[in-house]
Amino acid sequence: MDFKKIFLGSVIAMGAFGLIACGDDSSTNASNKDNGKIVIPDNNAPNISANGLVSRVSGDTLRFKGIYGLDRTDETNENSSNLLFTAIKFQVMNSAQQEVQYQVIYNEAVVPTANEIDLNSMMSAFVKINLKDPIFTCDDYSLVVTVTANDGAKDYSRADVIPFDAEAKTELLCKNVEPASSASADPGSDEIVMTPCEVTVSTADKNISGVSLATCTAVPAEAADIVFEKSGPKSEPDVAANAGAGVTFLTISNDDYGNGMWPEDVNNRPAYLSDFRAGTIEKSSLPTLIENGEGLSYVAKTAAYNAATGAGFYPFAVYDSGFPDINGYYTFKVKIYKVQ
Repeated sequence: MDFKKIFLGSVIAMGAFGLIACGDDSSTNASNKDNGKIVIPDNNAPNISANGLVSRVSGDTLRFKGIYGLDRTDETNENSSNLLFTAIKFQVMNSAQQEVQYQVIYNEAVVPTANEIDLNSMMSAFVKINLKDPIFTCDDYSLVVTVTANDGAKDYSRADVIPFDAEAKTELLCKNVEPASSASADPGSDEIVMTPCEVTVSTADKNISGVSLATCTAVPAEAADIVFEKSGPKSEPDVAANAGAGVTFLTISNDDYGNGMWPEDVNNRPAYLSDFRAGTIEKSSLPTLIENGEGLSYVAKTAAYNAATGAGFYPFAVYDSGFPDINGYYTFKVKIYKVQ
């Protein structure tokens, strides 16, 4: 996902919003209450789409994924091309369909926007819930999301229910009410701590175009565990990562972390080996690191890999890449996690 394009589009949309007058006519009604219960309307506006709505536990935090989009192709509506999102509302609902008085954490500046709304992106909504908040008990909860759009003449809305990941209840919410005598004095005592380090790399300089995982230093390509090179066409240059001797790449399946939302910051504790769930498909190269964003999405696995101790297991992210130079070369930072 191109965060730069998303941000620029959002700024343009915010400026344009001041020129749009909202009408009183509404095609749908947002979620409302009936005798204390949240009522979810079943007449969602067809010009607002929602895809991939799920939740996932990440440490003590519940993160949400999903994309809201707009369909501007309705030829029966002369104002269809003017559609933009104007509001988004979050409510937490318990198993009795009653609203829980919890303030959902999200980026309020996400609306107005003419772009898609990404619940997981830090450049969009970036929605999360603190599962350690004492308001939550051993119950089944859901997040009710209501989005509103406007085409300059009419409001349209859509409401969706995203159940909390089952792990939130079994591993956190119900454990919160266990007697103190049955709880571990140090919940993280059995966890393997991973320490982050940072190194600056440049594809323009062969002397610092690679990294040594063990020392977390920039090294020449011939001595590197990971070699970074310029890739992509001249019009859209990118960065490729190539594995050195004995190294393979894995994709992190729970891509919840990245620049500005590192695991130690999101979870307010040290990063653990268990924070990174790697897939099983091994690769020798990653061709488009810049295009794929600044997420903590990959692991470098060396020949010394030990699943029990975390040795030879190095989650890493490319970030702070800025823009390429005139020749298409990037200078950027690499954040690497390794066992202490």
